Amino acid sequence: MELVLWQAERGLEPRVALFFGRASERAAWLEENESGLREIERAGVGCSLDVVAGLFSAAKGLSVRFGVAPRVREAARRLVDERRTQHLAIHCHTPFLFGYMLPFDAGVPCPTTMVTALHGVDTAFARYDRGMRNRLYGVLARRCMRHSTVVSVDEPGAANCARYFGVDASRIVVIHNGISIPVEIPRPARDVAAPVRFGFIGQLIRRKGWQVLCDAFERGLRDGSSWELVVAGNGPDERSVRERIASLEGRVRLLGHVARPAESFYPEIDVLVLPSEGEGLPMVALEAGARSIPIIGTPVGGLPRVVLDGLTGRLVAPRDVAQLVAAMRDVAEPRVRDEMSSAIRAHVEAHFSIDACGARWLRAAYGVEPPPGDRGEPRSPAWR
Repeated sequence: MELVLWQAERGLEPRVALFFGRASERAAWLEENESGLREIERAGVGCSLDVVAGLFSAAKGLSVRFGVAPRVREAARRLVDERRTQHLAIHCHTPFLFGYMLPFDAGVPCPTTMVTALHGVDTAFARYDRGMRNRLYGVLARRCMRHSTVVSVDEPGAANCARYFGVDASRIVVIHNGISIPVEIPRPARDVAAPVRFGFIGQLIRRKGWQVLCDAFERGLRDGSSWELVVAGNGPDERSVRERIASLEGRVRLLGHVARPAESFYPEIDVLVLPSEGEGLPMVALEAGARSIPIIGTPVGGLPRVVLDGLTGRLVAPRDVAQLVAAMRDVAEPRVRDEMSSAIRAHVEAHFSIDACGARWLRAAYGVEPPPGDRGEPRSPAWR
């Protein structure tokens, strides 16, 4: 959403199309993301949410080619006709589905760039490295390479795509995610003697590491640490999470899905913990860093780009409870935490600004050179 809003501010006329396999999936997505959807609509961004039967079934290839592709083509033609578009970019965030509709002819009179975005290619997500999935996704990945610009949000994702699917890693463009840095950080005043409050936000599934975090938190309590834990998110493991935290002495709050984490999650925590087994470059890490919140994470995906061990946070091995406990004790020290808080905001501001990210998307992914001297100022709709 950050990138879409950045593009809208510059008069680039972004449009968002979301596709669901069932009406129930569409309704669930709307319930969780309505506030974000309203925000991009207020920025003038058109957004459609369509149900395409069979999209995530065994027949998904047919659904994409004969259900999704015609809708994308119609939307492209309508946008070009209405706005007199000079350059069209079709940017897909679900790469292995996108491959089913490539090569793609939008049927418009202006130059068109096809872009495939990789948001983490790791065996923690799926067994990309073997069996039928490897063969199928290999075909789709190579098709994306032939007929689109492939962008990865992290270097390991690009390397894994080359390793698993036999594509040329040098042809994958790496563009890290970017974020708007808040001018004012809404941090409620807290008693200096109050317990350190750790936070977790994400989908409640095993590979996100919630169980490891609960085990580490429990071990810290047994050893006399006066910690608190705030968990935000929902997912398939929500019932298991509720059962697990019931045994943690009332020191854990489960918020469920949080529509506006900037208002109701980040101000509540002192340290973010991301004990994932696999990631791309998670936006939650940038959001926390921009708000001066140190991070304890794992060396997976793009996390080590944000979490500089000992400087902006701590890195621990996935599934290693002992390492996680030690890192939590370290960052719980006020002096250490204060130093990391200052360092991580400066690091995120210097390396992950939405202005630098957006400009790189224009140049490297869409093939459009921003006007000379562009430093992120809004542009008139005449330049699009």
